Amino acid sequence: IAAKAEYMIAEIFLNDFEEYSIAANYYNNIISNYPNNYQEVKKSMFTLAYIYANYLDYYSDAILLYEEFKRIYPSDDLINSIEYELQILTKFDKEIKSLLNSSK
Repeated sequence: IAAKAEYMIAEIFLNDFEEYSIAANYYNNIISNYPNNYQEVKKSMFTLAYIYANYLDYYSDAILLYEEFKRIYPSDDLINSIEYELQILTKFDKEIKSLLNSSK
C-alpha cells in the first residue's frame, strides 16, 4: 500500500503541479525502497527515465535508467517505447559529447 500511495503522490506532482524534480524524487524513492516485482517500481522506473529525458535534460541518467529497465523487464510491453526513446537519447548524448570535446 505504501508504494501505491507514494506513486500516487508522484503522479500528482508530475501531472497536476508539473513539479518534475519533486516527482522525480518520489519515483526514485519508490525504485530504491521496493522490490522490482512491484508494479509501481516498474512504472516509476519508466516514468523517471522519461522525466529525466524530456523535462530535466538528464540525458545520460535517462539512458542508464532505460537500459536498466530493459535488463530487469526484457519482455515488457514498454520495451518498444524505450527503444524509441533510446534512439533519440543516443543522438543527443553523442552530440553533447561531441560538442564538449570540440570545446576543449
